[in-house]
Amino acid sequence: MPEDRSDTTRREAGSSAKLAHTFYSVAVRYYGRHLLAPAGTGNTATTLLQMLVGERSKPTRRAIAGMVVKSKWRKLKRRLAAPFAAPGDGGTSVLRTLFLGSFRKRLGERPGLRAALDKGLPPLGEHDEMMQLAMDINRDVTEGLAGAFGAAIDNAKFNGLFDAISAVLAQQFVLAPYYFAVFHQNKERHLLRPITGTTRKIDASTLRVGLFTDTLDDINGVGRFIRDMGAQAERGGRNLTIHTCSTHPRFELPNRKNFSPLLAREMPYYKDLTLTIPPILEVLEWADRKQFDAVHLSTPGPMGLCGWLVARMLRVPVLGTYHTDFPKYVEHLTRDHRMVRGTVGYMKWFYSHMAAVFSRSAEYRFSLGDLGVAEERILGIQPGVDTSKFNPSKADGGIWSRHGVREPRRLLYCGRVSVEKNLPMLVEVFHKLRTRRQDVALVMVGDGPYLAEMKQALTGTPAYFLGYRDDAELAPLYAGSDLLAFPSTTDTLGQVVLEAQACGLPVLVSDEGGPQGQMENEVTGLVLPGRDASKWVNAIDRLFNDEALRAGMGRSAAARLQRRDLGKTFEAFWAEHVKLVAPAEAEALAEAPTPWMGE
Repeated sequence: MPEDRSDTTRREAGSSAKLAHTFYSVAVRYYGRHLLAPAGTGNTATTLLQMLVGERSKPTRRAIAGMVVKSKWRKLKRRLAAPFAAPGDGGTSVLRTLFLGSFRKRLGERPGLRAALDKGLPPLGEHDEMMQLAMDINRDVTEGLAGAFGAAIDNAKFNGLFDAISAVLAQQFVLAPYYFAVFHQNKERHLLRPITGTTRKIDASTLRVGLFTDTLDDINGVGRFIRDMGAQAERGGRNLTIHTCSTHPRFELPNRKNFSPLLAREMPYYKDLTLTIPPILEVLEWADRKQFDAVHLSTPGPMGLCGWLVARMLRVPVLGTYHTDFPKYVEHLTRDHRMVRGTVGYMKWFYSHMAAVFSRSAEYRFSLGDLGVAEERILGIQPGVDTSKFNPSKADGGIWSRHGVREPRRLLYCGRVSVEKNLPMLVEVFHKLRTRRQDVALVMVGDGPYLAEMKQALTGTPAYFLGYRDDAELAPLYAGSDLLAFPSTTDTLGQVVLEAQACGLPVLVSDEGGPQGQMENEVTGLVLPGRDASKWVNAIDRLFNDEALRAGMGRSAAARLQRRDLGKTFEAFWAEHVKLVAPAEAEALAEAPTPWMGE
């Protein structure tokens, strides 16, 4: 993890938490002195807030006991009157109840705040602990509001639904001083640095980049690319921090910062993926301390939006990578043109804010143009493979017997098992291939929402489903197979196509999407019509019948991928970030050979 800079940041321009707490203190004091009736004591929430800012002293045990008795008496009266009473004050009542419950629970976890109370000091002066308390309470309240929201929908109670929505709006209003403070503190920070003597030279070794992604633990090419870039950054001493939001992080990376989501729900139309709601305040507070020089957005999901907010807050350039053709995915999954149009509109907005966008294959430069990204802002970068992990020497003669595969020919698929990967066509291809020959096994590596249906469709055939496999298990599967079939028409790259070739495995890919640009037709494999199952059957049958041709393709594939050095790919990727932040320093890097698009 890059060095923590919280102390230097606060010496430089003060504390965002301190500014926010000043706003809270002024607001609570003004309310208590000018808006609250002279004889009024306010409700419990008001009393607690006044205690935090020092307007009220810590209550005695006798006072606490009295408050408990009064609270229980009020609850009893509400229960007795409930059948006859009109609806209460809705959303604000829900928010107040959740706030008080969380405050009582969380205050005990903050010894610094309790110590301040015991000394008669306002706890609001303990800025770090108070901000942590606010973020903990925000998390508890969000979970409670989500439960209220879900219950209102389940019970078809429109009043409850509107109460929950109003409570969410009130919750964000209460947090407004924190949001304002982190943005305001960074507004003129670049002007303060020369005055305070905290400027620094920015080059490849000192540049700090915050990368934000919604997928790192998922089994796909995007996650693999980001993990590879993270490993290369760590190896080369580059200051790259990868930000994620996951309930159960699968990969522990030294330069990863994971935030526990406020909420995690099943993705609509895609049950195997989880939609997470990041703790925005926590993300902003962390980024305020880290002071990144540039922000990279790898995905247009919730964490990508958080990254966009971070860049706006820090006033730094935004770069991104176009990893996934989401409009095509949405079309495959929903078959709803309105959803597709909405997705296209959102993607145009998202990528329009970027100073530069990486396209991982030449084919998708046109897609970025269709999204309104100017040609001069589109950067191509040659994908790389870690050939120390993926190469022909990883072949293992006993691997098929261990997996129970008896057929002498193995047709491999590796990737997410989902409809948008064009797997229904692969099912059709295998059934037709079985009418010609009985010596071929279909080996499926991966998991996904189409898995159960695909198993059912291939019942009675030699189809083997091996599930998720890590790198150490994948390489022998590539090296020991005869052909890779990757029929996807939606992939922007197809990382598995590169890995398979590095292991000496010929590849069959679709003529739609990015994978066709990552191989050489008739040299390292074949490019086939993405919608024509018969052409795939003919091609597979032809290659299985021509041992010499297939072996030659495998050798050519391995030799070609030896030139795709992952380290050089990362340095080219990093150099573009330096160029945007410190153009003069980037000129020196430009003298080094760059593995750019094409060969």
